[in-house]
Amino acid sequence: ATLFARASRDLLDPNSQTAGGSSAPASSLVFKTTVLDENGNALLEGGERIKVRVDLTNSGKTPITGIAVTLGGTPTFVAYFPVSTLAVDALQPGESRSVEFAATLPQSMEGQRAEVAVSVNAASGSSAPAAQTVTAALRGGSGRFDSVDQVPANTGLQRPHTYVLAVGISTYRDPQIAARKYASLDAELISTYFQTVGGVPAANVRLLQDWKVLRSDIEDFILEWLPRRMTGDSVVIVYFSGQAAVSPNGETYLIPYDGKHNSTARLYPLKDLEAGLARLKTKQTLFIFDGGMLSIGPAGTVKRRGPQWGSSKSPVLHLIGTTGFRNGLEPVKLRHGLFTYYVLRGLKGEADANVDGDVTLGELTAFVKRAVPAASKQDFNQEQRPFMVPPILPSSKSAGLVLTKSAAR
Repeated sequence: ATLFARASRDLLDPNSQTAGGSSAPASSLVFKTTVLDENGNALLEGGERIKVRVDLTNSGKTPITGIAVTLGGTPTFVAYFPVSTLAVDALQPGESRSVEFAATLPQSMEGQRAEVAVSVNAASGSSAPAAQTVTAALRGGSGRFDSVDQVPANTGLQRPHTYVLAVGISTYRDPQIAARKYASLDAELISTYFQTVGGVPAANVRLLQDWKVLRSDIEDFILEWLPRRMTGDSVVIVYFSGQAAVSPNGETYLIPYDGKHNSTARLYPLKDLEAGLARLKTKQTLFIFDGGMLSIGPAGTVKRRGPQWGSSKSPVLHLIGTTGFRNGLEPVKLRHGLFTYYVLRGLKGEADANVDGDVTLGELTAFVKRAVPAASKQDFNQEQRPFMVPPILPSSKSAGLVLTKSAAR
């Protein structure tokens, strides 16, 4: 059962129809637009998940093909939706079908009202029906964020060839390395989400937290444990929440629990991690990083290079929570890293842009690249921009990699 309730009445108001001559032939393609909001109070509120559902029916006697449903209206409002046009399979006479545009609204929104306009066109079998428009009331979320701490139920997805290493370091032995208050908890939730909505067997998941995160612990998983289990269908996901360090030439290191702020001796070079992952010959390997960046080495006067997160030729994809030397935000009100918070929301189902029930890597990447910058600016007056390196095209096999199945909403 859906958690969404009807937020607008069926759009039969003549004022909602596009003006046209009375002599225009009636369209056999009939549709109805309904706006749905999560709590059913008929207000579209900041932070809320909303849908625009379009129900279509072929009331004629011939098939209708090449159907496209387009969402328009107030430009700033339409921009919240990841897609504005959806294709619909051919409708046979008497057949009905529904499509949905889905979006998560930002906490702060421009204006108090927005117009939602839907138009439908067909290549053959029917003329275009009149467009429909509804006016929706908007209300800011007053900083309200949905909790991600309640782990979603198992969705039935099974991925026996996927392996996850989740690393979270909240405190370090060296007191001069800044703590990441929520890193340990974030790693635990990531590992759990991949089991419940990601279908990864518990036996395929390793969770390392705080003092249990030494370089040897990571290498044992990458170099010893994983290679014995790899097949051509294997997918490996490594999540790291903690601190990283950057040398003057841009070489990037992950900082284990016993790392020092002024020495690379006990740090874990990212290039070593990449080399180990590249040797696995997986179907796909993904590295996710949420944390802060430290500069190591002499300050000098030479301009320092920013962190190097792999190359365009790397077989490992890197989804990184922030750019340059910026630290990933850890808002107290969230009790999570901001980037990880939206990764979890995305994995739970909010990133499912085409509403097909699966959250793909491409959808998750697009979701966090929209949601994190908006929240960091609007709610915390700071800047944080996740990115993927190397970039992936929406049509690529990597973008289509299914990460989770959407939890029921």
